Amino acid sequence: MILLEQQTELDKRLCGYIKELAKKSFDSRDIKKYALLLRDLYTTQDYRHSYSQFFPIISEIHKDKTSSVEYLMSNLEALKAVVETDNLENTGKEFGKLYIPLRKLSDHINLEIARYLNYNEKEERANALELQLKSTTSTLNTAKSKLEKANEKINSIQSEFIAVLSIFAAIVMGFSGSLNFLGNTLAQNNQLPFAKQLLVIFLCGFILINFIFAMMYFVAKITGRNIYARCETLDCTCKDGKMPKCKGFIRIMKRLPYIFWLNFVIIALILLNIIIIFK
Repeated sequence: MILLEQQTELDKRLCGYIKELAKKSFDSRDIKKYALLLRDLYTTQDYRHSYSQFFPIISEIHKDKTSSVEYLMSNLEALKAVVETDNLENTGKEFGKLYIPLRKLSDHINLEIARYLNYNEKEERANALELQLKSTTSTLNTAKSKLEKANEKINSIQSEFIAVLSIFAAIVMGFSGSLNFLGNTLAQNNQLPFAKQLLVIFLCGFILINFIFAMMYFVAKITGRNIYARCETLDCTCKDGKMPKCKGFIRIMKRLPYIFWLNFVIIALILLNIIIIFK
């Protein structure tokens, strides 16, 4: 009976032989050498290998880039051929006692290779499925986030649209009312001198332009838009980026040039018209 220490030592030797057989495809001379090594191993006190030790060995071989289970299977088949040929001969029978142990060894290793490859394939499928699930989850979360932002934007657009439409309606009504007021004023004052009629027109224009601008300013505030002109200097300063900031009419001229100059021209025309009237 083999002692535990001897069994362990013989298992290590067999493990080493299996790993070596997985390194490359051997020629006939090397195959016979390993046949002799296996014969000596199995004839030592009727050694029997342990089936449970092969799965870790196959796993290690499969992960080792310098080894291959294909080499192992090919070399085992070559070993079986040598032993079977020797067993069929009438004389010699150098490997007679190795025939049955080698067949069992080959069958067990082939079974473990098939089991490991099947296990590895399932593991790879599971990993691929897990990665696909993570990718799908990430895509769904991204799509959900985009949908929420789109809903928020739609709600915001609807609110802005209603607000803009309301103010636009107010602007149209105010503009229409101003035109009617201007028309009625001119009709009632058609007997006045031309200079006074121009004064009335300029006053109405001043009021109308500033009214429309006020409505545009309300729309910009509600919709979060900016109607100011871009500053040419940092902090909108007046002297090449130096402090202090522009104030009063200078700031209005820089930030709202179109309104400033329209009002400036209209006020100048009004003053000029007043001078002409009272001259």
